[in-house]
Amino acid sequence: MNVETRRFLLLSVLCALAASALMGLGIGGGFVLDDAQTIVNNPLIRITQLDRESLLTAAASFQAGHGSRPLAMLSFALDYWRHGGIDAPAFKATNLLIHVLTTFALAWMLRKLLMLANWSGRHATTGALVIAMAWGIHPLQVSAVLYVVQRMQTLSTFFVVLALWAYFALRQAQMAGRPAWRWGLAAGACWLLGMLSKEDAVIFPLYCLLLELTVLRFDARQPLRRQSLRRTYLAMAIAGLGLYLLWVLPHYWSWQAYPGRDFNSVERLLTQGRVLTLYLGQMLFPLPSRMPFNYDTFPISRGLLHPPATLAALLLLAGLLVWAWRWRRRRPIFSFGVLLFFAGHLITSNVIPLELVFEHRNQLPCSAFCLLWPICCRRPAHAGRFPVAGLLSAWPWSCWRRAAPARCAPGIGASRFALRNTAYELPLTRHAPGWPWPARGLTATSKAEATPTWTGPSRYRQRAPRVQDQPPPMPTW
Repeated sequence: MNVETRRFLLLSVLCALAASALMGLGIGGGFVLDDAQTIVNNPLIRITQLDRESLLTAAASFQAGHGSRPLAMLSFALDYWRHGGIDAPAFKATNLLIHVLTTFALAWMLRKLLMLANWSGRHATTGALVIAMAWGIHPLQVSAVLYVVQRMQTLSTFFVVLALWAYFALRQAQMAGRPAWRWGLAAGACWLLGMLSKEDAVIFPLYCLLLELTVLRFDARQPLRRQSLRRTYLAMAIAGLGLYLLWVLPHYWSWQAYPGRDFNSVERLLTQGRVLTLYLGQMLFPLPSRMPFNYDTFPISRGLLHPPATLAALLLLAGLLVWAWRWRRRRPIFSFGVLLFFAGHLITSNVIPLELVFEHRNQLPCSAFCLLWPICCRRPAHAGRFPVAGLLSAWPWSCWRRAAPARCAPGIGASRFALRNTAYELPLTRHAPGWPWPARGLTATSKAEATPTWTGPSRYRQRAPRVQDQPPPMPTW
């Protein structure tokens, strides 16, 4: 290990620890929302010994997903065994550790990406550290790290980042004419672990295809290898498209409202245009007032002009896609960043009847901040000026504003108490909109009807659903 690598190792560790320091401000809060069904009220994760039967039972205990996501569920069981009980700060500490490891791995993955894009070693090092730090402290990460059940998402992101790093190493070896099978096995193993954490890791091959189309260009030392790469990815793209058209669309498409939902397939796709533009705005301008976390009353798009912002959002997204595709040779990092954002939402913004908006879905797409650099600079040497200014000012402050109040969140017990009496108000809204949130699936025990209070921006307000009108628990992704 040379001096430059050792220096980067030290700086990436410091970067990850600095990011965790801000997130750690909210580690003292309680369980919220889906934590009730998946963790608190799940007796199968309450293991007292590490025997084979207990571990397998805990791994298959995700009822909402019919036994899927075994790796994440197993980690919850190990947290219970380690602490000897259901303690929210202990579970959140594991989430925080995963966030530290992901930030560290992301820095190394981005450094390799930028070097493959012909950035110098010095500029690639600086760029990777700044982007990883920006990702680690971004306020959108608060809902993924401090919402315990979203360990499913954070674990999946961690393994996908490791898989991408291994894929870069594999392609570097192929470009140099060296054996690369070990890196291929490593990438495949990390991909499998990601899918065992959450299903959306299945689109890892799509990330690799986008890398080939923008940065790597199917390059290899041997002409036969280049030809083989092109044919392999073409076959995978045809197979993926066929699977979508022949199974996903017929299986999930509905002209009527989905069971337990207030929208059909067309309305969901139209609404996702506005949702994606909302995510982009939250990434670029991460103000706490723009991130209420609870988006249950997000208005549904019933047509292209209802509301009128639907058509504008779709045109904006189409323009971004065209821009990224036309710049894939001129600015490959920018192009990959834009395409990564859309690819990261391919499953959750499609026809599958999931809930419309969730901040944690942006965990990996949030790394698309690298798309800002080529826009603001003509050369990589100048790339640090614009992001560093925002990094040192707005993002840490906004992250602190979101994370700090979480340690005071009353959690499930307080939410149940509020429901038992009158209505589930969302307290602390004057300090941080959306903290805390009542546990999903808890219903009022009295005959009084409880109505939630919308604490987000007024433009997102619509009729607040009653507690008894809520659909049964479903996988929320």
